[in-house]
Amino acid sequence: MTLSDRTLFDLHSKMSLLRAATWTLLSLCCGSPPVALEHTKPALQILHELIFSADDECVIIDACRALDSIADGTSEKIQAVIEADVCPPLVDLLSHPSSQVIEFTLRAIGNIVMGDDLQTQVVIDKGALPCLFKLLSENYGKDIKWEVCWVISNITAGNRAQIQAIINADIIGPLIHILRHAKFDVKKEAAWALSNVTSEGSNLQIHEIYEKAVRMLEKYWVGEEDEAQDAQGAIECAEPSSEFQDDQSNLTSTERL
Repeated sequence: MTLSDRTLFDLHSKMSLLRAATWTLLSLCCGSPPVALEHTKPALQILHELIFSADDECVIIDACRALDSIADGTSEKIQAVIEADVCPPLVDLLSHPSSQVIEFTLRAIGNIVMGDDLQTQVVIDKGALPCLFKLLSENYGKDIKWEVCWVISNITAGNRAQIQAIINADIIGPLIHILRHAKFDVKKEAAWALSNVTSEGSNLQIHEIYEKAVRMLEKYWVGEEDEAQDAQGAIECAEPSSEFQDDQSNLTSTERL
């Protein structure tokens, strides 16, 4: 065996070992019933290193799945994941060339933003919204579109400042576009994201979404002026009253299931 061959063999062996170790760590974090935080917390720093520095797609995916499992639970678990400083590398992974990596990254982020407003804000502050806008706007598949809408629906279930951050990131337009063009399951999740805005947003925020919806209708759905007026009238009839807003509660995806 030449030196070059031996080097390649050593690299392959190390990668196989890393894959096996990451898969084992994932298995330990995904028990049923859920594993107690005191047992999974020591793994968080290792998972941070794996998603931050690993080049292997399988390793990254399994590390994201483990983080997804750990964060899927109480606010205490979500806080432990945040304190492991995994949010910055997770947001970076939203631009990964692999669709599978993006999908499992979205699942982990989605569970983090199911926490309280402060926990959700961490993800926003790390720059996730421009990435979500890009994923909604570009030609990704149904699964990724659904995951993005799920993440956004959990963010719009937050406070009005977080709803405004969604509006400022121009995400409302792509959500409305999805209501027209996507598969039913994706449309449903996009509708929940917008519904949370009309439930918890201010009158000004609701009006802004209403105006965006009208513009989208004029651009995509109608070809004649009278049809546009009919569509606008339909939206006005469907626009929630202030009493309806007061009665609605703030829903996350888990609460809807």
